[in-house]
Amino acid sequence: MKYRPEIDGLRAVAVASVVLAHAGVPLVQGGFIGVDVFFVISGYLITSLILEDRDKGRFRLSTFYFRRARRILPALFVVLIACLPFAWWLLLPSQFIEFGRSMAAAALFLSNAYFWEKTGYFETSADLLPLLHTWSLAVEEQYYLLFPLLCMAVLRFAPRFFPYLLFVLGALSISLAQWGAVHLPDQNFFFTFSRFWEIFLGAFCAVLPRPNAKQWHAGAALAGLGLILIAAFGFSKATPTPSLITLVPTGGAALVLMFGGQAGLAKRVLTLPMMTGLGAISYSVYLWHQPAFVFARIYYVTGVPTAVMGGLILLVLALAYLSWRFVEQPFRHNAALTKSRVFLLSGMGIAACVTAGLWLHQTDLSRYRYSETDLKLLNYDTYYRQLNQEAETTKRLIACFGDSNGYLPDLDQCFPASAPSAPLIWGDSHAQALASGWLFVRDTPVALAFDAGCPPVIGVSFPNNPDCEVLNDAILAKVSQTKPTSIYLHANWTLYLEQKRHIFASEDDLSQAIRSTITAIKAASPQSRITVVGGVPQWGDGLPTYLYRLGLGLNGTYRLAPPEADGIRHINTLLKTIAADADIAFVDPFDILCNPDGCLATIEQDGQYFPTAWDYGHMTAQGASLIASRLN
Repeated sequence: MKYRPEIDGLRAVAVASVVLAHAGVPLVQGGFIGVDVFFVISGYLITSLILEDRDKGRFRLSTFYFRRARRILPALFVVLIACLPFAWWLLLPSQFIEFGRSMAAAALFLSNAYFWEKTGYFETSADLLPLLHTWSLAVEEQYYLLFPLLCMAVLRFAPRFFPYLLFVLGALSISLAQWGAVHLPDQNFFFTFSRFWEIFLGAFCAVLPRPNAKQWHAGAALAGLGLILIAAFGFSKATPTPSLITLVPTGGAALVLMFGGQAGLAKRVLTLPMMTGLGAISYSVYLWHQPAFVFARIYYVTGVPTAVMGGLILLVLALAYLSWRFVEQPFRHNAALTKSRVFLLSGMGIAACVTAGLWLHQTDLSRYRYSETDLKLLNYDTYYRQLNQEAETTKRLIACFGDSNGYLPDLDQCFPASAPSAPLIWGDSHAQALASGWLFVRDTPVALAFDAGCPPVIGVSFPNNPDCEVLNDAILAKVSQTKPTSIYLHANWTLYLEQKRHIFASEDDLSQAIRSTITAIKAASPQSRITVVGGVPQWGDGLPTYLYRLGLGLNGTYRLAPPEADGIRHINTLLKTIAADADIAFVDPFDILCNPDGCLATIEQDGQYFPTAWDYGHMTAQGASLIASRLN
């Protein structure tokens, strides 16, 4: 296949977009679309090579996989091995164990399946996964396990129908992607068949006849480049991906592939030496950037300084050049590496990485790395549960808590019969945590009603938790029957605007749902005093972990700056406005827990210090008692 330098330039645009987005550059929030562009390029190049080999009568399945192994595996193995010492040094025990699983999944090209089970791509926790980026390699290799077989069959028996087949399969895939973006956004992002259409789009460009040069082609290529940049600068975490809107960057990539060879501004930009050089090493840049950024974020607990992040980008470029020069190139062009040797070395490398990864996952090495005191703090969620599991209040909190397995609490047991009009705490798992504080400081009856991932709103459907709507309706009916003196509505409100739960498409939808719920409660029990409790401070991958990273422990009272405060404060301001408009009370936990010096991270009770939250944001009974004592 004739070398097209503008394709290397297109690779440069794609990888630069991804790197800048993952580096946290605000203007390039949509830079994740670089991966979509890579998929289109990959489909185009691989299909072009298959068609060229077919035309020359030399296409062999073994040759195809031989090329893929030489292209993909050596640099991947080097990066996986290089990550090990940094993972041992910087990752916490649970993270190190999961790193082992992700390493095995990456080596087997199954990491997209692994990560859709573990996290959402845009969640904060995703910033702490060194191998998250290998999901895209998994999608590509899963595609290339199937695509050559399809090519062999169709091109042999019905070559005329090949373009039509690509079009139909692509249409089915993008339809699935659009459905998934609405109903299962996290899984959809990683799902193989929701991504195939992007590779099919590149393949479709390869099977179309190369157009004769025309004057407007240069403009089409420039428009394609513009579409990619529009997506990189205009998309955000809220953009449903992949979906029909992903046609903006992928369609742009297709235009460049089809018409970028025509002399014009797009070609001049894409063929600059800086662009083609970056494009040539783009695979290694992609491999190195995620672990470099993740390990830096873990090391710099409160945020990577801008200058350091700039230095990391330069380091990534240097590492990428070295791995391209001394790993990628030798393995791709060394005549001594025959098919049998490459397949043997590939199998050995995969087996070694999988074995090492699974061993790390199965073997608890933390005792060699951390002291007993450190482990207690790092495993505080387990310690906290064990500390309180026998308490009667804990048993009641659990009994009145629904879960995703279909358990619904018995409301007759959760609304005390001895005090029918007792105050009600209603909401999700954050409300359960708040209730632990109420029970910690008050010896008065209280009604409890919670469900995991279920905010206290009426008339809203919950795709991932259909029992939530049922439970909320039942709670409202119980309110109508018992007429509680006070009703406290509390939840992790921001969660339901984020992609993982994405119950509300906008703040206006959330606002409308809360306003409607307040109206319904007033109609059901006019005398009840309603209080909306805002969101509590949240601490990334966990407050105990945050304390450990900062070199602190449970040996004093500390005020710290929560790393995720701005978004929660913003929603709390919205909730305060809603409460004022509805003439009900509002309590802002930030007003109680925080001052200009920071938010309370630890609290002293009877000579012992406790964190105010036992994980990212679920408050301990000791921490929640500060808020509960302020509820009227």
